[in-house]
Amino acid sequence: MIRRPIITLTILSAFAVPVAADPVDLKPKLEPGMELHYLLTSGEEAVRTFQTEEGQPPRKIPSTGQREVGMRLRCVGKNADGSATLEWTLLYLSVTAEGAQPMSFDSRDPAQMDSPEGMILSQIVSAPATVTVDANGHLTEYKDPASIGGGPIREFMRELLSDDAFKQLGFLVTRAAPEDSTVGTTWTEVVPEDLDYGLGTMLITSNHKVAEIDDSAKTAEIETQGKLAMKAPEPPKEGSPPPSASMTIDEGSFTRKNQWDWAAGQLVSAKGGSTFVGTAAGSWGSMHIEKKTHSAFTRVTPDALKQAMQKPAPKKPDVPASPDSAKPAKETEG
Repeated sequence: MIRRPIITLTILSAFAVPVAADPVDLKPKLEPGMELHYLLTSGEEAVRTFQTEEGQPPRKIPSTGQREVGMRLRCVGKNADGSATLEWTLLYLSVTAEGAQPMSFDSRDPAQMDSPEGMILSQIVSAPATVTVDANGHLTEYKDPASIGGGPIREFMRELLSDDAFKQLGFLVTRAAPEDSTVGTTWTEVVPEDLDYGLGTMLITSNHKVAEIDDSAKTAEIETQGKLAMKAPEPPKEGSPPPSASMTIDEGSFTRKNQWDWAAGQLVSAKGGSTFVGTAAGSWGSMHIEKKTHSAFTRVTPDALKQAMQKPAPKKPDVPASPDSAKPAKETEG
């Protein structure tokens, strides 16, 4: 009668999640010489419906895509005000796409570097971009790699290597977190993003919540829920033409679970997905987009990244079974 409660408490304590009794500082910690290595895997499924001529049936084009990227973030300088200069380098890039513009490229395979895709994408592999952040981790300046030219590379850079991509990856997801955080602490960020082709400015609102703090592992789980919306356009100035293009968003949302190492001030991992439904319209017609994405972003050791950078083994062709292999074996006489 007396021992049962003791046994029950022992079992419960064995499965209890250790939590921090005191508030913790979730701010990023950036010091000269610091190097972080990450692997990103992502995929998307989309359907784009084009209406270019009135009275003509719309064209519906489905597409899929997969990406794998190995990257390094290195702190190369820190100022007296706490701001820091970072080098952000994509060390390898693997992209596959099916749809209107099918594509397959892997920078780890030297034979692919002379392909049309390789000549474009090789410009952003192993070429560091320079990022400046303030003492809290807010991006204040971004500079493209010196090797970057113009043309088609810009389309890929928008999603892979740009100021917007840096913010969305979540390297410094806690940059706006309160100084002392506990389980249940929340904060909100609103980041504007200027869309291409004069479509306007999209507002990315991220609502963060500390779901769990593990005092023994020195980690925090941060749940992010976000919304996408278009910023109301500014009224045109007198005498200026109205905007020639626009974007409407019917549905734009994303979720992400972030694991944060608060002792080191570094992102451990982030995993999530997004849904987008919207229409871009202009003098050329309209394009309706329905898209779902998923991604996983993980901190790895330098050795693990070095291993991932090895040239992938070629895929073995499917070998059809020979007719003889389908015949039953002959029984031996004994």
